Amino acid sequence: MTRELEERLQALPERWRDVTRTRTYAVMDYVSAGEDGAILVDVLCRRTGLTRSAFYALVRRWHKSKQDPAALAPWARRIDGTTRISKEVVEYIDGQVKPLIDQDPDRPTEPVAVGVLASWPAHLRKPGISYIRRRVGLARSEHQKKTPGVTLKAGDDADDPPRPRPEPRWPLDVILIDHIAIEAVVWLDGEPTLPIATIAFDLFSCQPVAISVGLDVPGPATVSGVLAELASRAAPRGAPAPSTVIMSTVFAQGWPKLIARLGETGAVVIPERSRKLKFGPDANRLLGGWLCGYKLAPRLGHRPVDERASPRALSKMPHRDLADLSEQLRGESILRLMILIDEANWSPAAAAHPSYAWEVIAALAANYTKRVPRADG
Repeated sequence: MTRELEERLQALPERWRDVTRTRTYAVMDYVSAGEDGAILVDVLCRRTGLTRSAFYALVRRWHKSKQDPAALAPWARRIDGTTRISKEVVEYIDGQVKPLIDQDPDRPTEPVAVGVLASWPAHLRKPGISYIRRRVGLARSEHQKKTPGVTLKAGDDADDPPRPRPEPRWPLDVILIDHIAIEAVVWLDGEPTLPIATIAFDLFSCQPVAISVGLDVPGPATVSGVLAELASRAAPRGAPAPSTVIMSTVFAQGWPKLIARLGETGAVVIPERSRKLKFGPDANRLLGGWLCGYKLAPRLGHRPVDERASPRALSKMPHRDLADLSEQLRGESILRLMILIDEANWSPAAAAHPSYAWEVIAALAANYTKRVPRADG
């Protein structure tokens, strides 16, 4: 295999040969690791200089091409790293985008990008919508430079810029909320689907300390319920309340009220807002792709409930009762939380947090349901 592989690599253009070789052997290391491949992903991403999603795309190409290294070559980019999008395409996009942004700088990004694609001329090669979004962002930046002293909103659907995450000083100091689909088939009204777990992580130990399992896309009420579960277990045992809560949110009603309610505890709330709720980037990394023997499926969380379970899922994934699965994962998180608290050595600074913080968090689920009906709907 190695000799045949090297022969195929030698057949590639010289300027792409080295990077393709690096990608090929990284993908082979991932595949040969089997179920442990998820643990190696971060290392392999650093080796190849790719993001996790781009690396997983290489793995899919590798399988689809029947292990042809040419499928992993960076054909989409030139050797100097610039994209292969022509000057004519860039000029056309800017000609469509800039008048709209100059007319209304706060215009949302997505409708502009979709509109440009919908009216795309047949004689030009069509780029991806992500590239058009970048050109919209550049047009907005250029408009801002032409109007000094005016701060523009990024549009109603633009992702928030990333904020630094603080380093946890002790257990339960920094809590991270993430959502991820689980590869365990459950049944809803006679139809198969995959459940979604909302998980509260303690970033000091990188352990899940509260888990809620459901079928609907998580909302503010789901997050408040998970935090209330954590409070009900941690407060009676004298654990200090978190100083920071990090969670993915979207531009929808209900999230600002939850953030404000959490702020009443004295905690710093870091909402990572985006057009779509993030599913699994942190959970998959912290758990190594597995939770209680179930494989995680970060790419399936965005799908509607009736589109998550494929025919492959029915034949290869375990089938579980939703209530039993929920109790199993919830019990695992409680066990890990109890061990974490029993072994913790709290510093004096940890006890400085207000004593009522856990009470506010524990009341989140009930109070939030009353204030924001149908929060998950």
